[in-house]
Amino acid sequence: MHIVTFTALADFPALLNAHLRAFPENKNTFEGPIAGCDAAAGDIFVRDILAFETHVFHTKLRAMLENDDPTLNMTPEVELEAGETADATEDVVPSFEAARKRTLSILADLTDDQWGRRATIDGTSITVIGLVHLLSAHDWTQLADLQRRLAACNAP
Repeated sequence: MHIVTFTALADFPALLNAHLRAFPENKNTFEGPIAGCDAAAGDIFVRDILAFETHVFHTKLRAMLENDDPTLNMTPEVELEAGETADATEDVVPSFEAARKRTLSILADLTDDQWGRRATIDGTSITVIGLVHLLSAHDWTQLADLQRRLAACNAP
């Protein structure tokens, strides 16, 4: 696996926490558009990041490792499990951190053959390493969304 991608995945929880702490204290609930901020900045929910990690990425990865060339959808409707529905962002962040640790543990144990396993996702053939790159890209998209929200919150 590309060390730069593995490192980016490992570093993301700390970057996410740093971004969340950058918001003014009265504007960090992430329960929709932040009061006083431009809604065009985008709605980001830590629970959505958690759902993507556990219900999209882990599901796709498991399917790729357990089946020969499965056909999958990238963005199915996902429901959070009862333990993942905390209302406060600070309750969801540790759950995300634990999920990311599981991700990194799974990836660290993959064999060369497993990295090359394929699936067809939304009509496109992709390998496990390609799926991992998509997870990293998803992380960076979330950070970009947070930066847009920060800009909206700090606009005069």
